[in-house]
Amino acid sequence: MQQPFSTLEIRGVEFHGPYDRDISQKEGTHQHDSLYPQVVPAAQLPRSVNDPEAYATLERPHSPQPPVIERKPVSTICGIQRRIFYITVVIVLLVIVGATAGGVEGALLVNHHNQETSPDPGGDSSTGVPSNNTVSKPGIANINVLSSSRLKSTNWTDAEGFAHRAVFFQDPYNSIIARRWDVQNTTWSTTNLTQIIKGPTTSLNPLPNTPLASAACKYNNTTIEVQLWFLTPNYSIRNVRLLSPTAHPEAWEFDNLNGATLRTMPGSDLDAAWQRCRLGDCIGNWLVAYQAPDGNINMANASHWVNAPNAVGRGGVADNSSLAITAQLDGVWADRVALVSESLTSATGGSMQKTGFNGAWDPDDGYLISDLPLPSPMLQFAATVMRNFTETLSLALLPNGTVTGDWWAQQWHSIPIVKFSGGPSALNFSAVSTSEDAMFYGMTNDEILEYSLDQLDPSSFVYVGRVFP
Repeated sequence: MQQPFSTLEIRGVEFHGPYDRDISQKEGTHQHDSLYPQVVPAAQLPRSVNDPEAYATLERPHSPQPPVIERKPVSTICGIQRRIFYITVVIVLLVIVGATAGGVEGALLVNHHNQETSPDPGGDSSTGVPSNNTVSKPGIANINVLSSSRLKSTNWTDAEGFAHRAVFFQDPYNSIIARRWDVQNTTWSTTNLTQIIKGPTTSLNPLPNTPLASAACKYNNTTIEVQLWFLTPNYSIRNVRLLSPTAHPEAWEFDNLNGATLRTMPGSDLDAAWQRCRLGDCIGNWLVAYQAPDGNINMANASHWVNAPNAVGRGGVADNSSLAITAQLDGVWADRVALVSESLTSATGGSMQKTGFNGAWDPDDGYLISDLPLPSPMLQFAATVMRNFTETLSLALLPNGTVTGDWWAQQWHSIPIVKFSGGPSALNFSAVSTSEDAMFYGMTNDEILEYSLDQLDPSSFVYVGRVFP
């Protein structure tokens, strides 16, 4: 890791509102925007929030009406009234025809689905290979996204200044899918990582509903690599990388963590960040946070994957805690990182806590979001930065599908309920993620939606469009 750095928070824009909370403040010096990395401005958002994507509506065929049987004079066939005889014959024929039609329709649907799941001739594909390990929520038959899928997103800027975003999730066939946004061409494209990375030693074989972690590395104003980490069924961390994300956006390949074997406890979360190098005179390091089998939160480092240092001891974090990492300023350089996790405060719940790196991993600023339930797959953390890393927004998806948060701007401001304006109604998120450019992604009702942070009101996100399908 880096030499010891200051843990001072940088003074941000003042905020006066209903979310203020009286917490001890740290002093800092506001630096000129040009001295540290820039966040993509709102002007470069992929689509106008005033003209959201229209949703396709499916017109369902009407059910056939039963035939009208006219009354006839009473007579018999084989001792049975003719009317009853014909009704019986019609019913038998309808049963036979219905069964035949159902079989044909089912075969056509299977064939159509197989065509949709096969690789696109151009290299993109939207679904994957069926897996016997697929796990879905009971009673939910998703066709686009694995109902228990986790969500992860990252962003980067190319050498020409164009913004790019990537959103990762699993489809109902357990494949890992990447949706990539190109702001220059204003398009989303789909890559099935499970389909394109195959081989005796490189098959992805992700854990169903695996946690995901992703980050992008930028050096000398050029993004040179994007990484994605996930878990296998034996709870080992594996990763894939994209070495030329702009020139060759489909060229994902397997990476082996320099031969290291990193095992997690069952139920461990993952998150990752690219730690920028002080003074910009080196490329920096990948960081991957996970919960080891002994319960400690370890922070694997690309400079020594095998010897992952301890970030939070077992006594200070709940088992299966959600995790989120953000970059932070140390003076004028965004080379610090902060980790949020859950600490139990009672037998029935806990609070989000922040741990920062200052030569060693130490508790920082106490508790953030309080009164959280016990860890579960439906309690998920996410964090992002604003105004050139001077402000931080930490979020928690609650089991009831709503989102709460805390916002740092000179002091912490509680956000009891995060608002989502525009777009579909009746949101019930099952997975959430944020990128470093303050974009929010949520999975709800078998689709993934995109929102941008309202810069005037950090308690609100504004609908941008549908990411998938």
